[in-house]
Amino acid sequence: MSTRDLFIIAQICGVINFITYGTSIWMKNKKDMLFLQIICNIADIIQYLCLNAYTACSLNIISLIRNIIFRKRNNIFCLIIIILLYILCGICIYSNIFSALSILIIIVQTVLAFQNNEQYIRFGAIFIIIYWIIYDFLYGAYVATLLDIIILISNIFAFKKYQKEK
Repeated sequence: MSTRDLFIIAQICGVINFITYGTSIWMKNKKDMLFLQIICNIADIIQYLCLNAYTACSLNIISLIRNIIFRKRNNIFCLIIIILLYILCGICIYSNIFSALSILIIIVQTVLAFQNNEQYIRFGAIFIIIYWIIYDFLYGAYVATLLDIIILISNIFAFKKYQKEK
């Protein structure tokens, strides 16, 4: 495949990410939220592979595993194992400050996904999405960058909506 083909595939996967992640934050329960995020992880893995962003790709592979596990069981042992996998992955693939920050951000996201309160997940996602907007822009995932901005706005609205309901 040509570089142009890979770039186009990456942008299409960015749209799939937008639809699945953007929809997931509006789910009322964690199980449905994580199901859509599993689809999002698969799209992200393909997107970042196509863009040669191997840190993000590797982290999304672990996130895919995390979301599958957390959807079925939620215990501290699983949380610790997943965090250790992220740290090990980070050590193996470290390339610059963005790879280190990606590890930190994804660990925070993991701790949030572990929570049984969807509002914690939504609130934390606001800050996590801001980081991914920057990362996606720097790595050329321009469609994902624009869609992340929309997801950020949507997430803020979802957080406020469910905050009023409680």
